[in-house]
Amino acid sequence: MDETVCAYVQAVLTGERASAGGTVLDWRSCNFMHIAMAFKPSPAQPPAALLRQNRPLRLLLNQAERLEHLQRLLESQLQPAAREHCHVASWRDGTLLLVVTDGHWATRLRYQQKRLLAALQAMEAFGNLRRILCKVQPPLVPAKRGGNSSELSTCAAATLRDTADGITDPKLRAALERLAAHAQDKP
Repeated sequence: MDETVCAYVQAVLTGERASAGGTVLDWRSCNFMHIAMAFKPSPAQPPAALLRQNRPLRLLLNQAERLEHLQRLLESQLQPAAREHCHVASWRDGTLLLVVTDGHWATRLRYQQKRLLAALQAMEAFGNLRRILCKVQPPLVPAKRGGNSSELSTCAAATLRDTADGITDPKLRAALERLAAHAQDKP
């Protein structure tokens, strides 16, 4: 790297003056356009090439492909209705960990565990399978609630305000007034 650039970087980092080749550089007075930067970004590469060249990414991709293969094998042994609710989380030391969307499907899989274990052990990929564990993990996206939202009418809000006027308990009065205010917020 050029001595001027090194001195400039030092001046910027320390907030002081630096000298390069007899010239005093002050980070406030340096002009970025006059200093040639030595950094050149690498050319863009397709994502598939980056995944194959970078070792940590390659290992992660291989693990994902392995889990996808195991998922397909598992789905071949599951009932069609259960396939979307059961996913392979990990496979190590003879234990297959399945993530299930809810307790209902976990119970159904536990009832079928002996049949499923025997069917998977017959496959080469699951040759040393000893046990299947089911863990319940609800989907990350919450299910949408139905249009069951009730709105407070202006008449109901007026009744709540009238009731609040007759209440001596300050906390209950404040709660009724807050509830009545919900009708005012809506057009």
